[in-house]
Amino acid sequence: MRVIEKQVGGHITLLFSIHSDSHRLTRQGSRGAGFCVKEGVSVKLWSVEGDGGKPTLSCKVLDFNGKVISGNSIEQYEMLLKELEMVGLIPQNGQQIVLEVQVHLPVSQGFGMSAAGLLAVGNALAEYYEFEDEHISSRVSHRVERRRSSGLGDILALDVGGVELRLDPGAPPEPGHAVSFPGECQAVLVWAQEENRHTKGYIDDENWKKMITIAGEEAVSRLSEGTWGSHRWQELLDEAEDFAIKSELLSESHRAELLESVKGTICELGVEDVVRPALCMLGTSVAILPCDLEHPPSEVRLLGLIDALVAQGYSATLTHLQ
Repeated sequence: MRVIEKQVGGHITLLFSIHSDSHRLTRQGSRGAGFCVKEGVSVKLWSVEGDGGKPTLSCKVLDFNGKVISGNSIEQYEMLLKELEMVGLIPQNGQQIVLEVQVHLPVSQGFGMSAAGLLAVGNALAEYYEFEDEHISSRVSHRVERRRSSGLGDILALDVGGVELRLDPGAPPEPGHAVSFPGECQAVLVWAQEENRHTKGYIDDENWKKMITIAGEEAVSRLSEGTWGSHRWQELLDEAEDFAIKSELLSESHRAELLESVKGTICELGVEDVVRPALCMLGTSVAILPCDLEHPPSEVRLLGLIDALVAQGYSATLTHLQ
C-alpha cells in the first residue's frame, strides 16, 4: 500500500487588511505581515478500493491533545477534494481516499491550522496523483479558505515561508504576492483555552472589516517602504502593537486580559529586555517573540515563561519560527 506523508507548519498574522470584495476567490485575501512556524499539521494519505463511481473520503482528524475532531475540520478536506475533482485532477475510479490528520497546535486561535491542514492534504494529493501544476495545491487551498471564510492570507504566507510581508492579496503565485526573510528562532505561543474565535466572525462583519482594514493598510504602507529583511523585525513588532490598538481588536476584554497577564509575567521574570508579546490575529492568543532575532532568549528562559503562564491557568507551548 502506497502511503504519502506530508507536514505543513502554521502561520501567525500580526497585522492585516481585508480584501474580500472580488467575485473571484483567487483575488480575495489580505495584505499584512506575520510569521510561519514549524509546528502545524501532518497528514498520512492512502487509498483503498471503494464502491465504484466518484471517489469518497474517509477522514480522521486529531487535535493537538490527540482527541478526534469532527465537523468543520473534516468539511474543509471534503471541499478540497471536490474542488480538485471539478478541475479533473482526481480520477473517477471509485477509490476511497483515506486521510489521517494530526493537528499540532490548537484550532481557532490564530495559528493558521486551517490553512496548514489544507496545504498538507493538498500536497499529499498532488504527490499521490502526480499533479503536473506545482501551484495547484496552494491555489485550490486558498479558494477553499475563502469559500469557508476561514482565512485570508495564510496560504499566501505559507507559500513564501519565514517572516512575510503580504503586498498583494490573492492566491499564490499570482495575483497574491509576498516577500519574506527567515526567522529561525524559538518563541512561545500562549492562549486562553476556554476562549476561541472564528475568523469568519470578524472578516465577514462590516464594522470589524472597516476598522481592521484602515489600521492594516496604514501599517502595510509603512512596512512596504524600502527592502524587507531581518533589520525590519523590531519595526514589525512596533507596527503589530499599533495595529492591535487602532483596529480595536485589543479592546475586546479577553484579548486585553491575556496580553496584560503575559506582560506582567515577562516583567516578573525580568526578561522584558529580550522578549516582546504580540497578539495573534484573530485568536485569543499571544506570541512571545525575541526583541532581537540575532540575540534570541535562551530556551531555559522561554520554558520558564511557559511554566509561569501555565501556573496561571493559560496554555502555552514552545514553537520555532521558520
